[in-house]
Amino acid sequence: MIFAALAVGAATLTGCATGGGSPMARAEAACIQRAQEVTGGSAYVVRSEFSEANTLVTVGGKNGTRWRCLSSNDGRIAEFRLM
Repeated sequence: MIFAALAVGAATLTGCATGGGSPMARAEAACIQRAQEVTGGSAYVVRSEFSEANTLVTVGGKNGTRWRCLSSNDGRIAEFRLM
């Protein structure tokens, strides 16, 4: 019984450690990852606009391309499109 409680506590701490960072950081990371998947190359944050519900991230890539990425603050992407 005690072992099960310790295992649940450890899983909770692990979830916090892997999902750490601010909501804006999680949103930015999700958008950069999506851009890298699309292009197969590097991507970077041009700018971010944080709100309590979502973060709007402009992501830059090779040859001056830009994407508009709308991500919930837990890192789920709602919209990703070329600007």
